[in-house]
Amino acid sequence: MGNTNSRKRSNSTYVTPNIYSPTLNRSRSKSVLQSNDQPPSSITSNLNNTNNLIGQNDLVVPNIDINNSPQLKQTNERVSLNVPENIVSDITISNNEIDLSFKNLNNLSDSQMSIQIQKHCNELVKIDLSQNCYKSIPSWIYNNTFHSLVTLNFYQNEIEILNSNEFQQLVKLDKLILSQNKIEYDHESPKDIFSSLHSLRSLMLSSNQFKSIPSLVKLEKLERLALDRNAISNYPSDDQLELLPINLKFLSISYNHLTMVPSYIINPHSQLETLEIFNNKISEIPKEIGQLRHLKHLNMSSNSIESLPEQLYQLVFLETLELQMNKLTKIPEDLGSLVNLQLLNLSNNQIQEIPKSINYLCNLTILYLDNNIIEDLPLVPDNQLIRLSEIYLNSNKFQSMQSLCNLASIDKISMGFNKIQSLPENLNQCCKLSKLELSDNQISLIPSSIVQLKHLYEISLANNNIDSLPSAMYKMTLQDLNLTKNPILRKIPKQLQRKGLQGIKEYLKDLNDK
Repeated sequence: MGNTNSRKRSNSTYVTPNIYSPTLNRSRSKSVLQSNDQPPSSITSNLNNTNNLIGQNDLVVPNIDINNSPQLKQTNERVSLNVPENIVSDITISNNEIDLSFKNLNNLSDSQMSIQIQKHCNELVKIDLSQNCYKSIPSWIYNNTFHSLVTLNFYQNEIEILNSNEFQQLVKLDKLILSQNKIEYDHESPKDIFSSLHSLRSLMLSSNQFKSIPSLVKLEKLERLALDRNAISNYPSDDQLELLPINLKFLSISYNHLTMVPSYIINPHSQLETLEIFNNKISEIPKEIGQLRHLKHLNMSSNSIESLPEQLYQLVFLETLELQMNKLTKIPEDLGSLVNLQLLNLSNNQIQEIPKSINYLCNLTILYLDNNIIEDLPLVPDNQLIRLSEIYLNSNKFQSMQSLCNLASIDKISMGFNKIQSLPENLNQCCKLSKLELSDNQISLIPSSIVQLKHLYEISLANNNIDSLPSAMYKMTLQDLNLTKNPILRKIPKQLQRKGLQGIKEYLKDLNDK
């Protein structure tokens, strides 16, 4: 590319009148392509004649976007896009119906369509060919050099196989997206298909047909790896290998066929911060999990885990722990050592009791305990769980809410489908409460102290036994009050019920004035 100091913006840019693109100018600078009234059935551009279009030194790093055009596909007419060298930074041709293959970086073509790119496009930093019909990585990837290419996107194509030499020239590639293809890979496939990508930080391989994972240990800069929605199983040979780089920070290996946590995930030197391994068939958490000392987010939901090892509680930096939809029956007292935990999800298990140590989770913000068989929670002392803002206790066996009344910071309480018969008089101590979900209980009495909840704007009391309400509730700034399937509705005139909340307030005001 010429001296950057010689580049200047052209005062006038001629664009051939037969160019059509449905989405343009997503770029940082002015796009070569401009939309006009030309119908998409004819997509032709003669951009290789730079004297016609624009001088090579007149444009500063433009982008080319051709997206969401179902008409962009093979036809009987030859379609071509010719791009001069060293003036293009980004090329995006996504969500079309094309099956293209570059040839020597000069000709992105099949029998009916071609995109011309002059050799040595050293300023190209992004190529987006997502949502097309590629069946393999085109040859221009490994036959030429893109010295500045940072992002390569083949999301949602039909690629079936990867070869070892296909990415060797991409020395600066930072992000490679191959998700939603048909890539087949097992433990007998070459392990080194990505080993030359020494600058790679993000590798997206979701929704393919991987049965094993390739060796990535040489990718020392790799931080994000997505392998979810594949067919990965536990291979003994894989467990003997060091497959992942220690600098990896994010790993998603969910929706696979794992029956145990692979040993190649756990490394005492690992920098892993997020591990997503939900929707597998894992029956236990290995005690080695404690070696992942930097872990902040662990999601092992939708497995078959029956118990938790004490080593789990060595993960003192853990901020989110998601274990919903397992087979847990008991939570150890050691839970209280996870003092940095902000979100805890234990829904859809078989838990009967919550340990008192839960009150030591001083940073806990959201707690999910839905669909268990819990009858009560430990009473929360003053000045504990001071950051808890949302608690979900639906579908349990609670008969009372008393244990929650010291939650001064609570914003939302959801306790539908329990056996609660009345609300505690001191519920007003939950002074920040704004949403209260208590449908499908056995509630018959609402205390007058509820009107002191100045922030409460949404109450669901559907399908209870409520025969009356405190008349002073008409003063509350409620926005939603659900009383469906309660005896009180037999007392409220139909014309007021048709007014919704306003009608109920009128009814209560009339009672209050009498």
